Amino acid sequence: MKLLSGICSLLVCAVAGTLHAESIGVNFVGKEAKTQTLKATQSAGVASVAQDHWNNMTISEDDGNGHDNSGNLAKVNDNAGKEVKGASVAVAATAETQVWPNNGASWGFTGTNLILQSGILSPSPTITVKGIPYKNYAVYVYLAAGDNGGQGSATISVANKVAGKVDGTPTCFCNFNWQGGNYVKSEAKTLKEAKDSKGANYIVFTGNSASDMTVEFNGTLGGGWIGVAAIQIVQTPEGK
Repeated sequence: MKLLSGICSLLVCAVAGTLHAESIGVNFVGKEAKTQTLKATQSAGVASVAQDHWNNMTISEDDGNGHDNSGNLAKVNDNAGKEVKGASVAVAATAETQVWPNNGASWGFTGTNLILQSGILSPSPTITVKGIPYKNYAVYVYLAAGDNGGQGSATISVANKVAGKVDGTPTCFCNFNWQGGNYVKSEAKTLKEAKDSKGANYIVFTGNSASDMTVEFNGTLGGGWIGVAAIQIVQTPEGK
């Protein structure tokens, strides 16, 4: 019986291990790298998908006006600390948008989640991830702000004309406000829905399969400017 029990325990552990989703997390560092950089062993994020081995990323401030500031992450690791060959992350602004590395207020977050939320890109970064290795995945967009909250939107699209698709509802809105240090997902598909909601601080896009994708964020839809603290790409079963 002890032998059978031991075998069952090993099987349970093996199955549990296979159910753990692979993921890639990118933590945007603002103006205080010492307090906004996650160590490889520090886990952070929404509880159901929290990971360690976050990739810390900064962008340049060459242009004092915030136009065309950019950054590139040429080496990307997954949640196991393994390099994802061919993957890269790029941040940019367009002629119509602006992006600065900025500092987010705590908004009730503590520990490693506070580190994750402390550095932000605002108000309207364009984030492109290439070489996503998962056949199906969800994209988590973590939002943050300074002392004032506000409304914003995120839009996901296929990048570089690659095969595959992204979420059938490609734009989601958010009313960022006090959530007591808890992660709350936005379900708003319009700005009015966001304003009428109790608020949220992250957005999720599901049903994605394209190897290259872009998230365009607009943090200037009302209230104070809000920004992107991190993005996370989480492997999901087909159709999820």
